[in-house]
Amino acid sequence: MAIRRSPDFRFDFFLRSLPTEVIGRRCEQLMKAAEKEIEQMTKKAREDAGFIEEEKKENSPGESNILPEVELPRFKDMKEAKRKEAKEEIEMERKQLESKVEEIESTIEEIQNRLKLLQKHGKDFEGGQKKTSKSEFPDDLLPELANVVAKSGSLSVTAIANQFVEEYGQPVPKKTICAKIEDIAKKERRKEEGDLRAVWHVLSEYMNLLNVETIRHLRKEKEHRLEKKRSGTQKKRNSTVDDSTEQHEDGASGPDGEFVAFPPYDGTEEPRECKKAFTLFCTGTRKEVKRSLEPSKRKDKHLVNGILKQRWHDMSDEEKIIWKKWQVWDQLRYNRDCAIYRNPKKSRTSMSRAISKEDDSNSFDTDMTAAKKRKGDDTPDRDGAQGVNANMAFHI
Repeated sequence: MAIRRSPDFRFDFFLRSLPTEVIGRRCEQLMKAAEKEIEQMTKKAREDAGFIEEEKKENSPGESNILPEVELPRFKDMKEAKRKEAKEEIEMERKQLESKVEEIESTIEEIQNRLKLLQKHGKDFEGGQKKTSKSEFPDDLLPELANVVAKSGSLSVTAIANQFVEEYGQPVPKKTICAKIEDIAKKERRKEEGDLRAVWHVLSEYMNLLNVETIRHLRKEKEHRLEKKRSGTQKKRNSTVDDSTEQHEDGASGPDGEFVAFPPYDGTEEPRECKKAFTLFCTGTRKEVKRSLEPSKRKDKHLVNGILKQRWHDMSDEEKIIWKKWQVWDQLRYNRDCAIYRNPKKSRTSMSRAISKEDDSNSFDTDMTAAKKRKGDDTPDRDGAQGVNANMAFHI
């Protein structure tokens, strides 16, 4: 019955439809599996600590061997250790891949040097370079042009052509060089590579013309852009969070780390005092306790309070952490309310943009005097407080 009444299984209709015997057998299986896992963890902890059961049994077979207790690691620590091991494995794999990439690049460099040497000897054997027309770009200078374009970034076509002419001369007119640049490369912005603007990218069919130095340069530039993009995004998020917390102090992070908004407060009445963790626990679970009781016993306050107190004492420290975090959240809410109550004028800054400062101060003074008069009456009631709030809302 405790499983069926638990709010964790409220919408688990399959579990709620099972008979009690099936649920009992499943609980026994889970408990046995947990005990077996604890035994394995205990054995491993003893081995790590240096306690060996077999040696003790051989030394004193007739005596009762009392092994020292071993403190098992918590689930949080085990999870952190696994995360650390996975991170180390990823870092090691990354280093191995980087070393392999360097080996491949060095091999590519050796092959390119051999090809250049063969081309040079082939030209010498044929008796010099073949004559090419001025309208065609020479093939022997195509690798140099591809490397210049790959390192050019966001320069214009004319600037790249001028740079190529300064380094390797002008074998053909600049118009031919510009046309060849547009044939072997494309200027575009690739967001997946961290480009902030359109830059030149060598086409895939001409990537084999790039030397190792250019390939390393492109890889480092890409890593630098991606890192800059990630850091910029993180800074933007942090600044957004800081601005939101400074400008709109209307909430705080809850136990799960998510933002939980404070209830609205206008500053007309004294702020509600912050509650302790036990009080918040009672407020949050009182309805659940009443639902678990018979209808005739739900109005018995002593019985309900006793059950709540017993539940609180039976809870572990880890389960109480949630309610302690809610206590911290309620304390921040109380601090916010106190700041508005001491200086309620600041809580109306967003509304005072449409109203002049003099009208706002006058309306606030009249409201405060009206509130003081009503508080001084012999028969204060809730209707009077609501009238003060309605009057202030009218003036605002």
